Amino acid sequence: MRIAQLLLYGVALWGTQVVIGVVLGLFASAQSAIFDQLMDLTLAGAAALFAYLYMRRAAAKGLLAGAIVGFIWMGLCIALDLPLLMLGDEMPPLSYAIDFLIIPIIAAAVGAAFANAAHRPPASVGDMSTAMARRDADAP
Repeated sequence: MRIAQLLLYGVALWGTQVVIGVVLGLFASAQSAIFDQLMDLTLAGAAALFAYLYMRRAAAKGLLAGAIVGFIWMGLCIALDLPLLMLGDEMPPLSYAIDFLIIPIIAAAVGAAFANAAHRPPASVGDMSTAMARRDADAP
């Protein structure tokens, strides 16, 4: 079940990129710098979203677990993009691979954040109100 979810999120990550690319293609040329930058932002945002959604329920959390998930998604995105490249896209495959490196970087960071959060006890409402009262008392 976890493998199916891992692959489903990877396909959704790739699909998000494709759908946003088609919509942005209506407003900007695919060769323009703004299109490329918006696609990179889309990829980063989608990677963060899907890494969060996957890692919040993952049994193994941490930098390495996130990186493994990210590299699987990266490979999946590149594999799903290969038919598009063969249809005559002008961007070389190496450029795609470099752009997709953001996926394992973000997934590793999200995994590390979840692992770090698991080691800290949650703050209670009383602790937060005491801290805020101390902060307000120190204010001029």
